[in-house]
Amino acid sequence: MAFPDMWDEVFLMSVELAAGTEIQMATIIDPTSLEFGPGDYPSESKPNAAGGRLWSQNPEEDGEITFDIWGIELDITSGVGLFQQFIGGAADASEPLTSDIAWPAGVNRVRDLYRIAILFTNDPAATTAAGLFRLSADGLTSGKGVFVESTSIALTSGELFTVLLNSSGELAANSGNVVSFSSHLEEDAGTVTSDYDVALFSRIDKQSFAAQYDAQGSVVKIQAVERLVCI
Repeated sequence: MAFPDMWDEVFLMSVELAAGTEIQMATIIDPTSLEFGPGDYPSESKPNAAGGRLWSQNPEEDGEITFDIWGIELDITSGVGLFQQFIGGAADASEPLTSDIAWPAGVNRVRDLYRIAILFTNDPAATTAAGLFRLSADGLTSGKGVFVESTSIALTSGELFTVLLNSSGELAANSGNVVSFSSHLEEDAGTVTSDYDVALFSRIDKQSFAAQYDAQGSVVKIQAVERLVCI
């Protein structure tokens, strides 16, 4: 992802209701109104009779992100407003649009959760704020696009790279890949030899003459676990 040399008034923003659809908001946001208010983390030092002190740490308070929107429609599509994101019922998708078509019975005390993503970037290819991390190696001719290296001799249970998908609850139907390695090469005119691997997993274990080193584990470990819970 390309980041600007300094933070300015140009950014991408998206708002997504929990289990809803991501809505892009940059075109109707007042850029001068954006403010970040991280939650306070109150604590207190209390003296005791022994001449020492006890430190009392309170939970972190809620933070705030404030911004002004120029709402122009009742629709739920990107770039028009958030009116139907706060109605507490069902969004209206047919003309003429109304603010709500199915209010819950009684007083609705449900507080919906939202994800707000804000992205400052000078990358013209970035069109959504939720695409927070994208690497472009279009100009790469040699070397490595992504390189993670550790020379630590004290590494015990640490991991250099972790990708985790950890979901529980009433899951939505899903498809695709958690991690994908793909390659597409197409030669237009010339003659070229392509000899490389899409993915290489290599492990080297060395032992000096005086050392005692027991190499265990796997180069690649693939494990699938299915759990059946009976109630």
